[in-house]
Amino acid sequence: MLPYDGIHDYDTVTSHIKTEERPPRPRNRNANRWLRDEVWDMIVTCWSEDRKKRWEVPAVRELFLALALREVLNANLGN
Repeated sequence: MLPYDGIHDYDTVTSHIKTEERPPRPRNRNANRWLRDEVWDMIVTCWSEDRKKRWEVPAVRELFLALALREVLNANLGN
């Protein structure tokens, strides 16, 4: 699922962004969350009107590296 999926008009998407209408948290076919809480929290924080609250690129990178490492460790442990 892409943000604003189904809206193909640039002006409509721009209007949503300007009025701070954010897309909902994506869900998979089984209605379970497929985005980890850490990732969704980061996304929401990056939408903050206050630029100082937004994540910087190195912090986003570190989050994804940590999540990838966790996945590798879980796969090796059979979880």
